[in-house]
Amino acid sequence: AVDLPQKLLMAEDQKFEIENLLETETEQSEELSPISASEILHLGFNQDASCLVLGLRNGFRIYDCSPFSKRFTMKGGGLMLVEMLFCTSLVALVGGGDQPAFSPRRLRLWDSSKRASLCELKFVTAVLA
Repeated sequence: AVDLPQKLLMAEDQKFEIENLLETETEQSEELSPISASEILHLGFNQDASCLVLGLRNGFRIYDCSPFSKRFTMKGGGLMLVEMLFCTSLVALVGGGDQPAFSPRRLRLWDSSKRASLCELKFVTAVLA
């Protein structure tokens, strides 16, 4: 059983994570600011190379490659791993950088279309790949 102070701490921790991770850009027409190389923590493609994903010090971005256009942007804490499942809305996220969105020992499965976490896996050590 979890006592009340522990529940409050857990709720506050969850609130902090949600506030850090869920600060999102909602307007698709909004022009994106340039990204310096020092802001990029991860750069990769999905399995069929139709999308480019960037893990940044302040969130992540997804771009369609052909034609090149922004698909999704989320602001928040740092993400050192961002992996997209083919061309779906499912993205695996791992926190990292100076101010991580969440612990580097957590892998969060994220649905970018719903802007919601589907599940979270916790590990004893940092997730490396």
